[in-house]
Parts: sequence; C-alpha cells; structure tokens
Amino acid sequence: MPVFQEFTDEKAELNNSLSLAFIGDAVFERFVRELAVSMIPGAKAHKLHKVSAAAVNCGAQAKILETVIPHLSEKELSVLRRGINAKPHSLPKNAEPEDYFKATGFEALLGYLELSGQDWRLNEILQLCLEPVSAFISNANH
Repeated sequence: MPVFQEFTDEKAELNNSLSLAFIGDAVFERFVRELAVSMIPGAKAHKLHKVSAAAVNCGAQAKILETVIPHLSEKELSVLRRGINAKPHSLPKNAEPEDYFKATGFEALLGYLELSGQDWRLNEILQLCLEPVSAFISNANH
C-alpha cells in the first residue's frame, strides 16, 4: 500500500523502469523472506539470509520469471520488456548480463503492480512464484 500518495496506473507508468525495479526488488525480497521464515521456523537470521539469497539473485529471478511470463497480460508484458531493456549504469560482476536484464524486468513488473495499487494482481503473480521460490529455499537449506 502506498505510503505517501495514492498511485494509479498512469502515475506508476511515469516512473522509469529502474525506479520500478527498485520497488519491485523490495517487494520480492520481502515475499522471499516471509516464505523462508514460514518454511524454516525458528531458524537464525544468518540461515534465513542465506536461504533467501538463493532466490533473490539474478539467475534465480530469471528462472522464476519463466514461470510467470505465460500468465502476463499485454500491459504487464510491456512493463516487463521496458524493464528488461533498461540500461543500468553498471552490471554486477557475478551475474550473467542476460539474467540481470531479465531480473530487472521482473522486478520492474512487481514494482509497477505495487505502485499502481494492483495488490490483487501482485498477489497472483507472487503465488505463481511460490513453487519455484520454495524449491530455491529448500535446496539452499540442505
């Protein structure tokens, strides 16, 4: 829920893709952290951080995106493409460029849905991510 102003589709769309990805990164990180806490009750913070990092990285997000793409509307695909095509100032050294661009697009989509107030749709998209994210967490926990 927006804290400072009521966002609309039009206002959310005025943000550049990297700004949308900035918000989307926080949305996805929270989703993954809450899932990790629910999957590994009583785990220490260090362990939760380690297993969350297995799903919150470019490679994992690029794979998770493949699960989501078939369920996107034309508008959502447009936001995704804008995010994939955004030109960052630098690329992380440990990431494949293609994965980084896909992850940025995925985060831009999540940020767009968050800032446009489409909580119901954001929840639907995150539900699609539940199985692959759970698998990343489970694999990192062993």
